[in-house]
Amino acid sequence: MPQKEKIRIRISDIVHDIRTGVAEYDLMSKYGLSSRGLQSAFRKLIAANALSYEEICGRSADYEDTCEVVESRLLERNYVIFELPVLDVNDVGNSGWIRDLTEKGLKVSGLKASQGEVMKLLIVPDGLEDFEPLSLEARCRWVSHEGSGAKRLAGFQIANISADTRDQLNRLIELITITL
Repeated sequence: MPQKEKIRIRISDIVHDIRTGVAEYDLMSKYGLSSRGLQSAFRKLIAANALSYEEICGRSADYEDTCEVVESRLLERNYVIFELPVLDVNDVGNSGWIRDLTEKGLKVSGLKASQGEVMKLLIVPDGLEDFEPLSLEARCRWVSHEGSGAKRLAGFQIANISADTRDQLNRLIELITITL
């Protein structure tokens, strides 16, 4: 199978077009990009500090979906390779298992939560030497209402975490996750 030729785009050209309000469809057409390719270009422009996240998202209401895709893909997903419990500090009977984890957020199964709710969570890395339970505050961004119990899923954005706990979290991510 022949290898696809990489598309080369001058950063100044696409940044100018985005800042002057060229529509997403027109950007794809002009630069020969698919929808996925345009999302990748947005992520790369943000990572290179050529554009801010707000510049991409502030274009119009039509870009709400684009912003969610760009935001959710800025960090790779790190899948936990064994069971990592998480507890609601205010209701220790409300617990679950972390399924994926980044320095910005986590996906949890089994924990009861409501969208928009801020919860104080305790991550309990049982059996790992050098790791104490990690305490943080997180805002529930979404809840899957399909199923109950362990099948319930919720996504959390970390809202408040100490510097020491963040360092521990990053060490934990390196140790117990795989990135796909």
